Amino acid sequence: MNVTIPAGRPVYIWGASWLGIAFLKYLTSRLGHKVEAFIDNDANLAGQKVAGLPVLTSGNFFENIPSGAFVVLASIQYAKDMAAELTAHGLLEGLDFIAAGRLRPHSYCLEVAGVCNLRCPSCACGNSPRRAGDCLMKLGDCEKALDKIVREDPLAHNISLYNWGEPFLHPELPRIIEMCNDRGFETLLSSNLNIDRNLEEVVKASPAWFKVSLSGYGPSYERTHAGGRWETLLANLKKLAALREKHSPEMQVDVGYHVYTHNCLEERDQMRELVRSLGFTFRETLAFIFPLDILAAYVSGAPLPPKAEEVSKMLLLPLSEGLKMVQAEADVPCGDMDKIIVAWDMTVQPCCTWFAPGAYAADWKYESFLSAPAAHFKKARTESGLCRSCMKMGLHHWLDLYARKDLLEERLKLFREARV
Repeated sequence: MNVTIPAGRPVYIWGASWLGIAFLKYLTSRLGHKVEAFIDNDANLAGQKVAGLPVLTSGNFFENIPSGAFVVLASIQYAKDMAAELTAHGLLEGLDFIAAGRLRPHSYCLEVAGVCNLRCPSCACGNSPRRAGDCLMKLGDCEKALDKIVREDPLAHNISLYNWGEPFLHPELPRIIEMCNDRGFETLLSSNLNIDRNLEEVVKASPAWFKVSLSGYGPSYERTHAGGRWETLLANLKKLAALREKHSPEMQVDVGYHVYTHNCLEERDQMRELVRSLGFTFRETLAFIFPLDILAAYVSGAPLPPKAEEVSKMLLLPLSEGLKMVQAEADVPCGDMDKIIVAWDMTVQPCCTWFAPGAYAADWKYESFLSAPAAHFKKARTESGLCRSCMKMGLHHWLDLYARKDLLEERLKLFREARV
């Protein structure tokens, strides 16, 4: 099932997002390979460096394929197309390229905080019933989970410290990152950055990838990142840039911009300019509605929660069209089957995109991560009723659809034409 990369081959990572960054240090520090560059066709990365490496377009790469090049496909939604293009240029799967997932059997998420400080209407933390309590993972439990991964899975190399909640709500976040580092894991972090708790200590701990999620510039930001304050975000972005330069210049910082109808013109350009002036990487995606449980209910005839219904009117890709598109391609494989999602209370969740699956996950046993090996939970997921139902509805690639760059450009073009 798992493969190795032949020693001495110059390695290229196709996909310069979080997955590619997560594999970068694994390939270099853990496996001893030399990674030459990323390959990525995102126009926002033109002329940029990601994690210290140049970013080539696929056209640049294929124009003069380096001798002995081995390509790691670090993408979920584009892996099939990437493989087809590589094959068309004479490269052979397994010998000259491989999907990143085949280099390790599992990926891990430790949800250190299960609640959020914001109430974004497109997210479960804003449109679904709130979890009770502080929902913070105990430091001792986190340490036990990390030690278990070390014992069981020598190929594991990165840990995501977020799922639904805001990691900075955990007062011991810097220590948790250090615990991951001590065990050889790269840490992935995602924050709304509307909180300034231990920011300097977190940057000093040096997570490999730090994503800031937002949806506007100036007042438009507060419409869809409900509860957030633009002034706080702006100050923290500038502070993060200064702290990174001082303590962890190698830390990759991405700013993820959710594109709605209210923020897709001047605000989008203003945010891109700000992000680049701070030395961060600008990423953008069509805004979408989560979690999948409210979408599954909607497909079955139930109304959306009021906040989700309101924000659905601001989507560039309307909900009805998105649902038709994923249902038309329901046979596409799910890219999350290898993920082990450990909630703040140490229970393993059936999926990272369902918040409260209820009857859809009637056969799922919410067992402690410490009670069984990762392979047990992966097998349980592949056999679960939730996965079958989700894939039948096509919802398993909902996020992949809204992340498509070609679809974003198409919808922006239609929106601009409609305004003329």
